[in-house]
Amino acid sequence: MRTTNLRLLSAMTLALAMTTALAQPAAPEKFDLMKKPIEGLMVTGRMTFSQALKDGARAMRSHFMTFGVELADGDYPEERMVISSPPRGGTIGEFLEDVFRQVPTYEYEVVSEHTVSVYPRGAKQDPSNILNLKIPRFDVDSEDAGPILAFPQQFIAELRAKLAPPTPGQDQIFVYSGPVSPGPKVTLHLRDVTVREILNAVTVATEIPKGNGRDDYPCSWIYRTRTHTGEVKPNWGAFFSLPPNWRELVHPARGKQ
Repeated sequence: MRTTNLRLLSAMTLALAMTTALAQPAAPEKFDLMKKPIEGLMVTGRMTFSQALKDGARAMRSHFMTFGVELADGDYPEERMVISSPPRGGTIGEFLEDVFRQVPTYEYEVVSEHTVSVYPRGAKQDPSNILNLKIPRFDVDSEDAGPILAFPQQFIAELRAKLAPPTPGQDQIFVYSGPVSPGPKVTLHLRDVTVREILNAVTVATEIPKGNGRDDYPCSWIYRTRTHTGEVKPNWGAFFSLPPNWRELVHPARGKQ
């Protein structure tokens, strides 16, 4: 009888513990970015997923937000569409909830006070995803952020070798071209990170630029598995989503000059 009572008590205790665990609210968002307001007017209507993200961020006024975006295979150049119609005065969290409800195959993660990482569901756990390639060490000293975000293979040897394996007996010449803004200079020394984590770290490093030149602004990245012509080929680019008053937010004294 005593044994039966002990088993019953244990079962009740376990059930209570499980109920309590299930009832726990989700952990609060560390940086409170989702509570920031959308104070400006937004373009409403049908637009691409990435354009909707830009418009929401650009409607901010007392804060700013950047994105590191991984588009799903096949979502470029025919990127999926969403209906953007957020009310003025809502929060970023409400806006993103509405957008991602329309693209349930995507999810997002807040990685800093200003940066949000966007990716297809399950992408971070996919060992074949090039953004999950493990990099033992990544070191840059006072390098322009723009080229790193747009051409990371030129700064990450393991990524370059993965995308273009060397051919014995043949020299390889790598160049990058195109209209890439320099962006702020960044210094990073990272160990045991993924390509995705490197790109996000570079983005976060530009949030509060230390320079004062014309290219001194936060910048972020977008990754696609296809080119604009439909060719299956990994490619990166810059992704800008700053509000018109970003300079005041990043450098208050300079912005008021």
